[in-house]
Amino acid sequence: MLKFIFYFMILCLFSTNSFAFSLSDIFTSNEERVQRGKQYYEEQNFSEAVKLFQEAADQGNREAQFNLGRMYVRGECVPKDNEKAAYWYQKSADQGHPRSQVNLGFMYFQGSGVPQDVEKTVYWCQKSADQGDDRGQFCLGEMYFYGHGVLKDDEEAAYWYQKSADQG
Repeated sequence: MLKFIFYFMILCLFSTNSFAFSLSDIFTSNEERVQRGKQYYEEQNFSEAVKLFQEAADQGNREAQFNLGRMYVRGECVPKDNEKAAYWYQKSADQGHPRSQVNLGFMYFQGSGVPQDVEKTVYWCQKSADQGDDRGQFCLGEMYFYGHGVLKDDEEAAYWYQKSADQG
């Protein structure tokens, strides 16, 4: 075993920069993958972004799962696939990611990638709104205003609309 470690260290010392870069990738945290993925995404380098998001999402990173879901909804460097988008939003929403929660709620409202279910829309929008997410609050306001999945309640709708508007 010591012989293996010794040879591995020698290999690392005399390796090329590309090998050293590969080693640094092995030890990159999921948070770093997500940050680099966001940078690539902003630069519209979707192929690199999706690789990094996929690696981190597979390891349970909720932000990466959210970003991967968004890429599947939009068809950015991956085939547009609402079922896969819902899958990744669900994984992230289950971990408390507010934007994933509201996006999953919208998908349930539309029956996009999941069966239409307004009660699940209310559930996920409420979870998001309770965390202070402006889109979740607006979504919940809409549900109360139109009476989708809840009793129509103009006062409750106004409350949630105002909370959303207060955030800009």
